[in-house]
Amino acid sequence: LLYVTADAEVWRLDAAGEASVFAEVAAPVGLARLADGGFIVAGFGAAMQPDGAIFRVDGGGVVSQIAVGIDDPNFVTIAPDGSALVSDDFDTRVFRVTLDGQVSVALEVESPNGMAYSPDGQAFYVASTFTADGQLTRFAVDAQGLPVAASGLEILHLGTGSTPDGIAVSEDN
Repeated sequence: LLYVTADAEVWRLDAAGEASVFAEVAAPVGLARLADGGFIVAGFGAAMQPDGAIFRVDGGGVVSQIAVGIDDPNFVTIAPDGSALVSDDFDTRVFRVTLDGQVSVALEVESPNGMAYSPDGQAFYVASTFTADGQLTRFAVDAQGLPVAASGLEILHLGTGSTPDGIAVSEDN
């Protein structure tokens, strides 16, 4: 199955190419799969307004809002402890959202957007979208698998006018 966000919905596409609405979520952007088969979905809201929300969608498509307080949540990835790391590319913070709705700052990096863990779990990558350099930064992770701010190393600059967004890491890192 393939899941995608569009308009106010999470869509499911099956192997036969049949699409159906899986869940209705306000202004969905990023989503990440949980170990239990559900998802964490970032509800963006209106740009530059404090109206974003984080939703949990269970495996049956039932939606519950679990957190607010992130103005423009965008990309979501799941940390090794099962919490969600959520970017806001109009901000300088990557937020950690626990499944019971606790929001804290996990990392500060300029205009964070796409994020990914290396397959071996030893590195965390963040693409910075609205910056002069369009950089990709690599961070080491701590014993809980959360990024270590002081370890940030910019490993790629795409340059003026670029806006790096989503990223993925290959099996060989």
